[in-house]
Amino acid sequence: MRKITLTLDRLIDLRYDKIFKAVFTQETPASRKALTALLESCLNRRLDVVTVIANEPAAQSEQKRQIRYDIACTFNNGELADVEVTLWPKGTEPLRIEYYLSRLFVSQNLSGIDKDFGDLKQSYQISILGDNLYADSHVAHWFEYYDPERKISLGGRTAIVTLELNKLEGLVETPPEQMNGKERWGLFLGYASEPGRLGLVNKLLEVEEGIAMAGEAILQLPKSQIEEIRRISREKFEVDQRQARHDVERAKREAEQAKYDLEQVRQEVEQVRQEAEQAREALKQAKQEQDAALRENARNLKKLGIPIDQIAQGIGLSVEDIEKL
Repeated sequence: MRKITLTLDRLIDLRYDKIFKAVFTQETPASRKALTALLESCLNRRLDVVTVIANEPAAQSEQKRQIRYDIACTFNNGELADVEVTLWPKGTEPLRIEYYLSRLFVSQNLSGIDKDFGDLKQSYQISILGDNLYADSHVAHWFEYYDPERKISLGGRTAIVTLELNKLEGLVETPPEQMNGKERWGLFLGYASEPGRLGLVNKLLEVEEGIAMAGEAILQLPKSQIEEIRRISREKFEVDQRQARHDVERAKREAEQAKYDLEQVRQEVEQVRQEAEQAREALKQAKQEQDAALRENARNLKKLGIPIDQIAQGIGLSVEDIEKL
């Protein structure tokens, strides 16, 4: 294998989908070998042939962007895989990943009397994430349909693989020879655009043949295409930043509104409490006045010589209370 070396003018951010696809979907041996090596590292298995499936055409603007895969491919045995790169995964990313895998799995053709569900091929969703999605420290995760209580797998024909690049920051000083394949690929994908990590990137190219193929695919890109990709990436970054600022401002407005609404509710509750207290005081005062009036009437009737038992029966006071008057 000839030595592949990247220079500063060839550094590009592979975490952006357009750049990722430009490097890993070229119709060249280097690009195809790089994609195969990346898939082998993520799936922990050897692959003989990887064919990129025609993808949906890119939309002309971010406003028209549709839900689509970054790279869809098939292996020589008919198995399928999607490779999706997301720079800033949102909270809904796990649902998006599940959606992609479901759509891929059901895309298989089972028509014909000689086919049944046993003909379904293994399908993989591989998601490379620029930022952290899970709270643990593990870089890679593998998900399947599984009953953890009874230790039973379902059909076993679908799997989700995630690789969180941001969790590899602590490995930048580790010699690449001491890393596993996922770690080397993760560092390459995460740092291939940083001038300060050019030495690390070229060391990774030297140690990992598949990564070297990705480097060669980068070198094969015309400079004009790299500049265009960078321009599109800058525009996308600016759109994402504006959207992020918009989301923050909207969240602030919603928080302020919620704070105002909460204060209004608090004031209304306090007003109700005060009115209830006033009603209790008024009721207490009315009861005291009613009791005083009854006692005064009883006292007057007692002076007139009316029997106490009759007064008690008519007014509602007890005989003992009337006798004390």
